[in-house]
Amino acid sequence: MFKNPFYLASVPIILGFILYDFHWGTVLQPFSNQIFLLFTLFILAMLFFGFLFSKITINGKEVCENNQDVNSNYVTSIVIIFFLTLLEGAYFRGFPIMGTISYSTFGIPVIHPIILTFNSYVLVSIFYSFGTNLSKNNYLKYVVKIILLSIPYILEVNRGMLIMTLIAGITTFLISSNIKIKLKIWIRLFVAGVISIYLFGLSGNYRVNIFTKGSNRFLDTQYILSLGGAPTTNSSHLFEPFYWGYIYLTSSLANLNSTTSLLSIDDNTISFIKFITVQFLPDFISKRFYPVMLDMSATRVNSQFTTGTVFNSAYYLYGWAGIIVTFVYIIILPFCLHLILRDGPYRYYVIGFSFLSSMYLFLSFSSMLSFTGLSLPIIFAVVGSVMNRRKESKLF
Repeated sequence: MFKNPFYLASVPIILGFILYDFHWGTVLQPFSNQIFLLFTLFILAMLFFGFLFSKITINGKEVCENNQDVNSNYVTSIVIIFFLTLLEGAYFRGFPIMGTISYSTFGIPVIHPIILTFNSYVLVSIFYSFGTNLSKNNYLKYVVKIILLSIPYILEVNRGMLIMTLIAGITTFLISSNIKIKLKIWIRLFVAGVISIYLFGLSGNYRVNIFTKGSNRFLDTQYILSLGGAPTTNSSHLFEPFYWGYIYLTSSLANLNSTTSLLSIDDNTISFIKFITVQFLPDFISKRFYPVMLDMSATRVNSQFTTGTVFNSAYYLYGWAGIIVTFVYIIILPFCLHLILRDGPYRYYVIGFSFLSSMYLFLSFSSMLSFTGLSLPIIFAVVGSVMNRRKESKLF
């Protein structure tokens, strides 16, 4: 399942459908017939093509590959990442975690996305080496490196990128270690997921309550509850931080529902070239062509809820035709990546698909197809696989 992006894409939508029915907040209005049909077809398509994809994915090749622990390269990469991260901190005279600068404005243009994606790629590569060398019982050195490479995301309060990268890393570890997923492991993964969602909520509270003192800095969830139109009180409750995860998922579906209901598409103003560029190219590239790509605030259920599934931007850019093209693209992308990576080293196949799986898991939140943080590491894996094959071909 973890190497099958189709199955992972369906999980949040199914979960969102279930949670949406609780209507924990006035922003969650009933779905229109079109949106209900879209989500139903999306779930069915992901399950069907996920089944087909499971029949062609590479299995067992890892036992044939000569896995070498390139420890020295990791050390060099970690040093480079920390040097560049500290350089950015010096440039901005502090980090977002210190409250001296907003997380949204932190980062040197062009350089920042390269640092973050390189960090992610190295971090997931360490997970791969950890999995392939699991039998050697040298856990500590891998755990230390994983913790070290998580620090830049913590300094920048970039919880979303950290979570997506760790999901890709855990996926890589489970595949490369060839661990059989038994019930006990599923329970542990479920518990880890619940804890992660809770920590996500605590960090969200911390970010908005940065100047609050005491435990309320982490436990006061009144801000996000009020945005969602959920009942609020003057006291903080231990379980309320879970609302961050709940409203992030459900408001994303609600925003798409609102967009398709309120926005009228003018065929004379839409551009197919802009649609392709913004929807599918890494956003650090598309921003060079369209600095102000989309303003979707007018149709949001609340201006502060910026997510809207991968289809929200598609509808803004090209109407229902944009949604259909995006739907088809989501279906063909894993098959194309499989064809590109299948003949190369298995490590690139696993790492590339782990990032793709993380990307597909979050399609229910935003237009992840163009998110640099996940799309660029996939490109790194493709380049690495192609270069490795060319190097091997020159030896014969």
